[in-house]
Amino acid sequence: MTQVYRSDDPEPDVGPHVNLYAAGRQYLSAYQVLGQHTAEGETSQRLVLPMSALLAFAIELFLKAILSQRGWSKKQLSHIDLRHQLGKLYASACAEGLTPVPHIQALISVLDEKHAAHSFRYMGEDDNFDLLKHDLVSGVMDVLHFQVRQMLGFETTDPSKPLATPDASLQNSIENG
Repeated sequence: MTQVYRSDDPEPDVGPHVNLYAAGRQYLSAYQVLGQHTAEGETSQRLVLPMSALLAFAIELFLKAILSQRGWSKKQLSHIDLRHQLGKLYASACAEGLTPVPHIQALISVLDEKHAAHSFRYMGEDDNFDLLKHDLVSGVMDVLHFQVRQMLGFETTDPSKPLATPDASLQNSIENG
């Protein structure tokens, strides 16, 4: 198995959770790069599928990193009832100690069904995809990323990038684009 752990992170307890976290961070980084294009006026509709897929995989892998670190096996994490189910993964991670992330339920509700059904990769003729506001989603993801790093034992402060705090209107904005 290829190691995706990066040497710029301090080494926590080494285990499968480290690779799950690192892969999630790579998906989040790719999402952020595409998000810069939408912020610069690129047509958002052209990027909705790849951005949604990247975001959903980042969430999935971050949550699985927590569960793996808490002792969940690869077999448990890949079980058909859980493997791409963002809502179930989030509930399980919260049960394992993740502090609820403000507004992530709204984000998960937009992504969950289509991610589980692989619709971001195998689109049906009748599928519709919601446009997500990159800056608002990034605020939610900053909070999730911070909490995942904290739970996994990574350094949680980065003076070059302060963590955003989502505002109260975020849930409505995520749901209504």
